[in-house]
Amino acid sequence: SCQACGGHTVDIRLHLRGKLTILKEFGQTLGQLYMADGIAEAVEFNLHAAIRGTSPEFECPDEDVGCPMTKFVNQRVTFMTCWDDSKASAEVKAQRCAAEAKLSWDTISSCVGGGQGVALAEAAAESFVNRFPSHKTGIFAVPHIFINGAEQTSRTFERLLSNLCATGIRAGACSKMLVI
Repeated sequence: SCQACGGHTVDIRLHLRGKLTILKEFGQTLGQLYMADGIAEAVEFNLHAAIRGTSPEFECPDEDVGCPMTKFVNQRVTFMTCWDDSKASAEVKAQRCAAEAKLSWDTISSCVGGGQGVALAEAAAESFVNRFPSHKTGIFAVPHIFINGAEQTSRTFERLLSNLCATGIRAGACSKMLVI
């Protein structure tokens, strides 16, 4: 966890399926939360994809076999929404979205094309299934949001900010909250 943020983490597991409408809607809330006074400095944000299985037939909800979007994603929301909006092939989308998200295509391509990419995907798949054994296959709600290990039932800015502040973080946004 983040040493500078007192160990407070927001673990946002983006389990993608179909069009990213839910992710795009939540992306606005995530952006608002991240930009709230002092939150970015006080909280470590972690994004995870819902990859399962083993190489070369990794499974991701509503993706082609092999998880082409997840393979190229590098856990960036900008990249994911760009990917969803594009109609191009996986590699063309990956290059275009890497540029849009200001990610190095050479680094991504090298990772994906080598053993490191497969090893990272296998580790992510193992971690996902260990964390969510009931989701080893099939469709499930997205995104899962955790604050310091506690799953959040609300995706609203107000509730997430309130729950973050309740952990004891020091952020200007917390001091501005209305206490009822």
